[in-house]
Amino acid sequence: MREERWIKGAERCHLHAGATAVDRCEECGRPVCLACAVPVRGKVIGLECLPVDVRTGGTAGPARPTAAATATGLAVVVALVATILPWARQGRWFGAWVWPFRGDFPWSMVVAPAALLACVVWWSGRRRDQARRTGAAVAVLSALVAAGAVLAIDRPPEFTRPFVGPHLAVVAGLAGLVAGLAMAALPGRRARTMS
Repeated sequence: MREERWIKGAERCHLHAGATAVDRCEECGRPVCLACAVPVRGKVIGLECLPVDVRTGGTAGPARPTAAATATGLAVVVALVATILPWARQGRWFGAWVWPFRGDFPWSMVVAPAALLACVVWWSGRRRDQARRTGAAVAVLSALVAAGAVLAIDRPPEFTRPFVGPHLAVVAGLAGLVAGLAMAALPGRRARTMS
């Protein structure tokens, strides 16, 4: 049996000041009243310390995106917008999606599909329970976006100079890489049940 270190009836519940405490939460040690004391696997747990899925009857509801997932999404959307902008001076809109030049390989054709695929991967797996896989995949695709944009700046098509598109894609690709790695580092959400 547990050693009683407090006198029943002498303390008040930490949530309900008008209610007498009947026990202490075994997670945080705060006094709890009869309404707040929940028996779980032979322990008394206070309402605030219960896992979300136990509090809601076993259904935790949909996992919402985290700040890292939101930052990752913003970065890959900016990378995709960068492919719409002109990639060469005197160039056209959607400059990363065209292959009108002769000479060096058009590195923008690596950036554009990678940015589009990163957006699709992020959108489909942005919830917290899929954060690790999604973050890792988006980080790889964002690195591909940044590398392709750097090569597009270093080796522009003949008789052209790089314009705003590839520069914005480099920044967005690096931001997507960092945010994707942060998203992949988030702890996975585990379902806890009451049994």
